Amino acid sequence: MAVVNFFCGLFVFGMLCGCCLATATDVDCKNQTSLLQAQENCFSQLGLSLDVDIGQIQNAIQDNPDFVCSNPGAFKSGMSCSLTVARSCLESAGVTTDILPQGDRISAGIDYLCDHSQDLDTECIQQTKPALQQCATSGTVSLLSGNTNTNVTYITCKSFEIAVNCTRDILASCAHQTADILAYYAENYATPAVCGTVLQ
Repeated sequence: MAVVNFFCGLFVFGMLCGCCLATATDVDCKNQTSLLQAQENCFSQLGLSLDVDIGQIQNAIQDNPDFVCSNPGAFKSGMSCSLTVARSCLESAGVTTDILPQGDRISAGIDYLCDHSQDLDTECIQQTKPALQQCATSGTVSLLSGNTNTNVTYITCKSFEIAVNCTRDILASCAHQTADILAYYAENYATPAVCGTVLQ
């Protein structure tokens, strides 16, 4: 599900983890290509071949839970490594890391999705991807064009809120509990913890 595709720049993951194979010292953090390559290496070094751009990895978790759940341990390690790279780069640039999802929450979210994968209508998820992308993108463009608040944490959190609402609305027609499960994942696991206080 492409609910957070508009986050490419902001949602370039970061959390400290000792198992990480790539580090920010291996990366030119000012070069987006270098940063994305380092994050992709986090997965390829674990034998995971991603069919999506690293900027879309959060979407891959929701779009293709069968792929993620076929090797959740390796996928969690790849996410932790990727989060570490991004956190280090943000810290070196003096940017708050509060805008990143927390690794333990992403890990728990992967468990949640795998526990509920039988209740997801994966065919409907694939069919609604374009509508989800359009909803999230147009909502974020509207937010950015009509908003005078330039605080990156606020904008990130509002973008996640838009993504959750798009998920509920667009996937409402899907069978089983698809909309509820994916909206719950996006809101409770993928959204940065700081958003609970920022949007109150």
